[in-house]
Amino acid sequence: MSLIQDRPPNSRRALRRAVMIRCDVINPGWDRPVPCCATDLSPYGVHIEAAPRLSVGDQVMVQFRPPNARQELTLFAEVVRANDEGTSVGMTFLNATDEERETLELCLRGLPPPLPPFDSELPYLGPERNSEPAPILI
Repeated sequence: MSLIQDRPPNSRRALRRAVMIRCDVINPGWDRPVPCCATDLSPYGVHIEAAPRLSVGDQVMVQFRPPNARQELTLFAEVVRANDEGTSVGMTFLNATDEERETLELCLRGLPPPLPPFDSELPYLGPERNSEPAPILI
């Protein structure tokens, strides 16, 4: 039985999960693997911070050990999103087998999704907004 299911149109294939794991980004044109930090992961892709400068369309290998897994995975990935500096990138896995995707699904089960990014433009609505105690209704 496959854990990967059909999805409605315009939806993610799987829920992303918040992680903080070391990964290595590998490119044949580089001298050595570049250590980075994966901040969210799904059976279909990964978001990496502190990546070497990458652009949308770049293809690399990503090596990491998923949470609660015994072995590392090495998967080919393509950059599908990048910030202006190219150091925060979203990648989709290109060659993951169904077995590898199911392993990722099992390893990620129970982990929370990533928090949305902080929007500094929103006003702070802290305790001073309403310093009166809430009325007690009996």
